[in-house]
Amino acid sequence: MKKILITTLIIATLTMLLIPMHVAAVDLGINPDNYKVGAAEIGSKANNVVSAVLGIIQMIGTTASVVVLMIIGIKYMLGSPEDRFEYKQSLKLYLLGTFLLFTLTWLPQLIYTFVTGILN
Repeated sequence: MKKILITTLIIATLTMLLIPMHVAAVDLGINPDNYKVGAAEIGSKANNVVSAVLGIIQMIGTTASVVVLMIIGIKYMLGSPEDRFEYKQSLKLYLLGTFLLFTLTWLPQLIYTFVTGILN
């Protein structure tokens, strides 16, 4: 069991390290000295902030869902037949949560891309 836990931790660590970190390095371009209120400027800054937040949520959600899936899979393989039924039930809830996570983070980005493609 200790080997499985160590292997899972190593894989989870490598997964987190290999995820692109360009989202965290987004320069919002906000300089208080040059601040002028304008509708286009506010919309552009809001778009940058929302894109950065959605990217971070996607990164954390993807990593968490992969780690949880690995844990459920390992428990399922090592469990008794009675335990496997419980893991199948928890897998249903996991799939629902993962679906909601990806839908709620990718859908706004998809809608924005679609709308900007139509308007341009």
